Amino acid sequence: MRSKDAKTMEGESHPQETLSGDTFMPSTANAASDSCGKLILGSDQEPKGPHASALITAAARNAITDMVFYGIGSVESSRNSQFQLALGICLKEILQIPGTMSIFDPVMTGFDMQLAERLGFNVLKANDQAKQVLHARTLLYMPHCPKGLYSHVLESNWSREHLDNLVILGNRFTMYDER
Repeated sequence: MRSKDAKTMEGESHPQETLSGDTFMPSTANAASDSCGKLILGSDQEPKGPHASALITAAARNAITDMVFYGIGSVESSRNSQFQLALGICLKEILQIPGTMSIFDPVMTGFDMQLAERLGFNVLKANDQAKQVLHARTLLYMPHCPKGLYSHVLESNWSREHLDNLVILGNRFTMYDER
């Protein structure tokens, strides 16, 4: 159940959603854990779909340890954001990524942040513009992010040591061709 609280952010008072009890989760996120296996794995537990086996094999072989969600929007106000969040959670479970799940989007509300924390995310408090240097193999889940964020990720990790830690799931870079 959500209740309204007044919170102070940078000296201003803003009404903010807070979470209480166990009814905080949108239906798409609530069902995500139960249906993750059903998305790719059938009743015989064999990978389904043209790319499922390759994706699972690559993840196991390359030992992705962490996952960062950038640019999924506000799950409080967008159904698409809810689906993107649920898909990301399913990917973490299916790929058996053992480490930290972090999330950031500048449009996230207080409710979104509390929900993410309840779902086990590390909510990034500062907008790092996707410039963090990756020290472990990390899946960056970046659906529909602007090309500047992809550029920042690549620039920040453009070394032999760090580039190998970078796995991006996002748009095709050819979508950003300047013609």
